[in-house]
Amino acid sequence: MNKFRKTLAAFALCVMLAGCNSSGEKVLESASPSPSPSSLPSASTNPNMMAPEVQQQTTPPDEPIIDLYPPAWHKFELTAEENAAYERLKAELNTDVFEGLSPISVAKIYVKAGIDGEWEAEYVCHSPIGFPLSAEDWHQQHIEDLAWSVLESRKSLADWQFALIDDGEVEITGDEAVIIYHSTPYFEEEVPSEVEGEAPDIIVIEPAEEDILETYNEFHMIKNEKGIWEVRFRPHLID
Repeated sequence: MNKFRKTLAAFALCVMLAGCNSSGEKVLESASPSPSPSSLPSASTNPNMMAPEVQQQTTPPDEPIIDLYPPAWHKFELTAEENAAYERLKAELNTDVFEGLSPISVAKIYVKAGIDGEWEAEYVCHSPIGFPLSAEDWHQQHIEDLAWSVLESRKSLADWQFALIDDGEVEITGDEAVIIYHSTPYFEEEVPSEVEGEAPDIIVIEPAEEDILETYNEFHMIKNEKGIWEVRFRPHLID
């Protein structure tokens, strides 16, 4: 576990989609917190980000960084209805498949497309309003992201960041919506090694309910002319 901590500190990955922002994790008095996934800066608009130490490099590593996240206490999953819409999205590449879905369901499908590396499906989830990137730009970012880290890391981090979005609150103003939801904060703690003379081991601590409730995340959505929810591009949230 000590090796894991050192590696995570150097190469941690983070999810921060173009439509979302998060902050506010509480620190347990008995724990030494690692940077939460959402607190690290974004390298691109895709759901695969690098820690500052990695971002300082101008070229990707020889091999993509492996999945470094420990198992989370909650799992990000689509419902049967959402999964059916997701399969249609991949086939049709049109947000018409979101007709009748809630903002939360559309946001989840967008996250799922990013997790799976379905860059075309991910791209078309966006509202064209204020969205400056072409499909070619988005595809290039996808290629660059995969050069930095393996695809599996996206699902692992989505379990930390988005697994609780189903319980989020949706605030709708006109044709825009903001999903306010909680994520799972990440805490770790040193414990004495069982081997005399070795450095302490590091364990991941399950957060208490009050710690989860103190996290704050936003995911922004907007309706199109057909009344269908799409992802709202938020350029001011991207470093």
